[in-house]
Amino acid sequence: MSRQARKLSATGYYHIVFRGINHQSLFEGDSDFLYFIESLQQIKAEMAFEIHAYCLMSNHVHFLLKENKTGDISQIMINEICNVL
Repeated sequence: MSRQARKLSATGYYHIVFRGINHQSLFEGDSDFLYFIESLQQIKAEMAFEIHAYCLMSNHVHFLLKENKTGDISQIMINEICNVL
């Protein structure tokens, strides 16, 4: 049985988590963290969304994002942020 699609937020806020498979590290060193932050800044400049908070750890990442246009979260995640990892 497949998982049901998540519903869009009425407020536009999303808590997003990326995790490494089997606790595998996403970031090996400081340069990896810096690359991710720089890439995120570039993506944010190209797309309309707000970053309210983030926490980068070696094997997972948390974001609190707000989309400015309903439904943009799909574009933000699939076409942009996931390409950084």
